[in-house]
Amino acid sequence: ADELIIIFLAVSPSMILYMIYNFDVIFISLVILSLLLLEAKKVRWSAITFGAAALTKLMSFILLPIIIPTIKGKREKITYIAISVGLFCLVNIALYALSPIIFPQTYLHHAEWGLEDSWLIYLFPDESSWNTAKLMSLILMAYALLKVYLSKIGDVYERCFMAFTAFLLTNYVFTPQMFLWLLPFLAIMRYIPWTYFIVEFANAGIILTWFSVPDPVKAYSLPQNLALLRAIALFIMLIQVYLSARRREK
Repeated sequence: ADELIIIFLAVSPSMILYMIYNFDVIFISLVILSLLLLEAKKVRWSAITFGAAALTKLMSFILLPIIIPTIKGKREKITYIAISVGLFCLVNIALYALSPIIFPQTYLHHAEWGLEDSWLIYLFPDESSWNTAKLMSLILMAYALLKVYLSKIGDVYERCFMAFTAFLLTNYVFTPQMFLWLLPFLAIMRYIPWTYFIVEFANAGIILTWFSVPDPVKAYSLPQNLALLRAIALFIMLIQVYLSARRREK
């Protein structure tokens, strides 16, 4: 049954359509490998892998408040942070030294990105209000992640799933390939809720309808309507995973 779940998720529409987009598959592979190494008590190798994941996508750092408490011993906790964060900083410093003008543009490019495939577009359809939307996104994200951090419900995989889901639901950019972050966690949790199928339908539909409208990032366009449906279903899925973990721990 476990193998069937893995195969099912591996050939999911999102995996087929978005596996070659960006570095999301590499990113989540490194995150999962890091967690598996940590579970195998290979703390230093886990930290190195986590640092590599952070170099792929900065968002991996939102998992640190979940990962660190699972490590036994103050020294091991400090070692994990030092290696993972140190590796990230070391590589970034080296890249900055090699290209002090071009390198910062990497981060600025993403920071200046507009709203895309986020439900926030319905509240802030005018591009002139997008800075306010980004501020609202940051506040909601901080609140949602804090709720996950303070909750003790679920194992490390479930809590990482909840943290990533909270991030995706509150971020002002939620491109379809970012949903790939969640698929390995569903496989590890051996849990595919009914909402998954709605999320998959909507997520695949975003790119399949993207070029059918003149302005696909505009509120009420078909791709954005599908993105809204995806957000609603994913929010319900988040609740389902939380409740499933809570029932198991009672």
